[in-house]
Amino acid sequence: MAHHHPPNLDHVVVRVRHQGQSVDFTLNTFLNHSGRDTTVRVSSHYDYEGIREFLQTKTNLQSTEPLVFGEAGKVCSQHDLEVLIISIQTGDTILPSLDGSLAPVPGLLLQSESSARSSETNKGCEADDKISDPTPRNPPGPSSKDNTGQEGIDATKREHVEDPTDPTDPEKSLAKRQKAHVIELSDDEESLAEQGGPESDSLVGGVAAGGLGLEDDDADEEDSRQQIEDIGRQFANRSISVKDWKSVCRMFQCPEDSTEYKPVGFKLAISGYQLHAIWWQITQLPLRGVPGGCLGDEMGLGKTVEVLSVFVVFACIKMNYTEVRNYWKKGDTIDDRTHLPRHQQQTTGLVCPSQHNSPYGLLCSCVQSGETYRVATKLPSLPTICFAPLSSIHGWRREFEKLVDLTDPIMKNLKLSIMHTDFRGDETYYHSSDRVRATMGKAIKCYVDKRGQPSCYLNGREGLSNWFLLVSSSGAPGLLHAYNGKEVVYRSQQDEDHEGKTFTTNGLAASFVFFDEAHAYKGSLSSPTQPFSLLRTITRKSWEPTIAFAISGSIPGGGPGQLTNIVDHILRVKGEHEEGAPIIGGINRAVELEEKKSDWNYLLQKNHIVSNPKTKAEVEKRRQSMGKLMKGLVPHILIARRNVDTFRGQTIGDGGRRIVVEPIRCNMLNGSGRKAFCKLTANVQAYISQALDQRRSFWVIEGRNGPEPTQRSVEREFFGGSSDSTAMKLGRAWTQLLRANVYPVVAHLYVEKFIGDDGLGANSVNHFGNNACASAVSGASRSTVLGKLSESPFWPHRAELRKQSSKFRKLCEYVESMVAYRSRQPDVNDPGPADGTNIRHMVVFTDSPVSSFITFMLLSEEYPNLQVMLINGCTPTVATKKVPEHGRREMLDNLMSDCRNDSPNKILVTTYRICGTALNMQRANYCILMEPARDAREESQAAARVNRRGQLMKAVTVRLCDDRNLPEVLKRARHQNQHDMVAWQEQGIRWGDFVQ
Repeated sequence: MAHHHPPNLDHVVVRVRHQGQSVDFTLNTFLNHSGRDTTVRVSSHYDYEGIREFLQTKTNLQSTEPLVFGEAGKVCSQHDLEVLIISIQTGDTILPSLDGSLAPVPGLLLQSESSARSSETNKGCEADDKISDPTPRNPPGPSSKDNTGQEGIDATKREHVEDPTDPTDPEKSLAKRQKAHVIELSDDEESLAEQGGPESDSLVGGVAAGGLGLEDDDADEEDSRQQIEDIGRQFANRSISVKDWKSVCRMFQCPEDSTEYKPVGFKLAISGYQLHAIWWQITQLPLRGVPGGCLGDEMGLGKTVEVLSVFVVFACIKMNYTEVRNYWKKGDTIDDRTHLPRHQQQTTGLVCPSQHNSPYGLLCSCVQSGETYRVATKLPSLPTICFAPLSSIHGWRREFEKLVDLTDPIMKNLKLSIMHTDFRGDETYYHSSDRVRATMGKAIKCYVDKRGQPSCYLNGREGLSNWFLLVSSSGAPGLLHAYNGKEVVYRSQQDEDHEGKTFTTNGLAASFVFFDEAHAYKGSLSSPTQPFSLLRTITRKSWEPTIAFAISGSIPGGGPGQLTNIVDHILRVKGEHEEGAPIIGGINRAVELEEKKSDWNYLLQKNHIVSNPKTKAEVEKRRQSMGKLMKGLVPHILIARRNVDTFRGQTIGDGGRRIVVEPIRCNMLNGSGRKAFCKLTANVQAYISQALDQRRSFWVIEGRNGPEPTQRSVEREFFGGSSDSTAMKLGRAWTQLLRANVYPVVAHLYVEKFIGDDGLGANSVNHFGNNACASAVSGASRSTVLGKLSESPFWPHRAELRKQSSKFRKLCEYVESMVAYRSRQPDVNDPGPADGTNIRHMVVFTDSPVSSFITFMLLSEEYPNLQVMLINGCTPTVATKKVPEHGRREMLDNLMSDCRNDSPNKILVTTYRICGTALNMQRANYCILMEPARDAREESQAAARVNRRGQLMKAVTVRLCDDRNLPEVLKRARHQNQHDMVAWQEQGIRWGDFVQ
């Protein structure tokens, strides 16, 4: 009989149930100071009060209510908790196994006393539960809460349904719809409209309340992803056929030898490859029957302009077609423009008689063989919705203003409407309640749903396609909630009980829905993120197909998971509007892509291994399978070009520019910082050694079944999984190592207890940085700014922080190189900025707020004549009246503004998560990455903020590397997938390189 082996307490996951809620957390999350200073656990190392405070916050479980375990055991105090832990250590209390992300883990199952009384505990059932994914599904950004500022409205105008024909079943094709008029709506989709006003930050499907992750801008843990061969991009649309290019030029009415073209009403000339992307997106459904896709052009190639141009072109096509229809129906003309007759031969040689003086700048939609006619007749006149990260909302506004000439008589009809409280009071942009009413879809075809309630479909109406609704990624519930309250009068010959009665419905519908930075969405098919759940809801209520596009330069290298949501949408729409079973690229169920995620993750972990024949063969097998899937699917749904690609014989990028991040070695210097850093690393090593001893002992006790545990196998267990699992298993020592990546003295301050956990957290350091930066940008005196910085606990240690950081020393070298340009004249080989000066700026990225703050503090003291700015999690999106210069928008505008010869050089310090995506910062040409990001793609995205189209200067993009820093070496190994950097995966970590 096998002996029971007491679990490692650091692996125990606690699950607490209270009144229908459940929360998971690791026991070692609540170690007290004594527990953090040692790797040997005893019962007194755990903080009972901290656990109860956490539970009260997450589940509203009062701290006085006992926790129940087993049949009758209760935990009411610190003493009770210690007794329970001792019983676990001695084996008197045996914990069941829970399914973890990598392997089963021991689980301590508790419930509140009230829950225990209200229902009989079902023995053993919890043991089969899976641990909830602790990764927040909120899109990355400064805040998971989105202030849409909207409330549900009570529409005063009742809409009478004009078309009384039978309703249709969205689960069936249009041909089948004529036989059914009861619609089955899923509970989760209907509840989205009910769940959230503007203050809602919960996600559809729920978010695990494990509390294991750090704040969005302080998730100081490594990520397990690596870059592997780009399987997706090789099959994507990267070039164009002669036939398709003729179609592009025909639609835009531009010469076929054009390399760029400026359509009527545009301020900017659009490059040929961008015209291709615009044409491809807008004709994806009308010409190819595919209601969506993915735009994965490399960073800096103008995806924002491409998306905005799709909206503008679509709106112009619809305005043109309104004119054409009025001419066909009534003979009405505008400015004496006439059109082809409605009944015409379907030949390609026909030309509109007024094409030469068309104000729309496109092929007239009276030509029924043309692309614009297909678009006009197959797509409804509804708004375009775009979800974007909160940090980039103002960037989208600026791009719209740069692109569209709103003084043009046609373009002045276009409306960019932004749903966020930052724009409240801005009559030009704010999506007010009046605008909500004005953009509701038209009710058609009433029916009775499965609950016996009246409902209807939504369709377009004239003018709605002129609206572009811009919403933050977390604002989907608020957007949907705002459109509640549309009043409709029931009209249907099928149901006398409801005939003539008024009911309310949700009035939100769209022709196009775009998801910017879509790679950041972490949902699944069963639990989609807010924006994709909204897409499902409005798609089911729309009479015509809704077209959806995911936008991100990271999509091509992200594997099947990046395509799943869009493929799911495509199949849903095709199933509703086509005969037969839906299929796209050989895929008829989106779950097939989800199932391929395991293959993709296997390739990420094993792609580099060539010495093990079995592993090598398995890698090749899975690569071939993945390649076959991508080859069949990707050409239908993905367009993705790179800077170095050629389009019709010309390189796409500016002079073949590629985003190359140069690694610069800055190894840790000897001193008190390295000594403390090595001590924390030694704690991690001791923990690994202890785990190895435990696994070997258990292996012997269990009869030596399976392979013998080795150092390598245990290291892979701890470091080879997800970032959350690594942090969960290694605890605070690992977190503090990550926070000391740039400034090793931070480890010394922590080890010697000069600064505790709270002092190193985002809330603390962001507060000090926010106050100091607000003073700096508002013109306060130098003494005032330094006085604000001196309030930080890091200020007394600034000399050692500076002295012992080789990375800060190297940063200063780049700062001085940047400043030196002031005394030089730009030339053809090293051009200057467009403002005629030779003043350069810099953006500095870190992975943690503590590194950002210290960098800002030291630079502010070191360079009194430079303007140093900090954007962190506390920086307001838009400045307040009290400090009008201190806001993300204002500081980015400041960085991007033209300089005079007496203007200061500027340095912006921030984190990858805050400013690493979707922003234009090309007025700066220096980009310094102080440490590896959690994902290699984050580094490329950050570098692309300065190294992008429109950058006139030579971009300097470097990443500072430390070979004496274990967490950093492991991160780089995963990022770069090079044999010399991942030898530890073959032989085990060479701890001697990292521990003194």
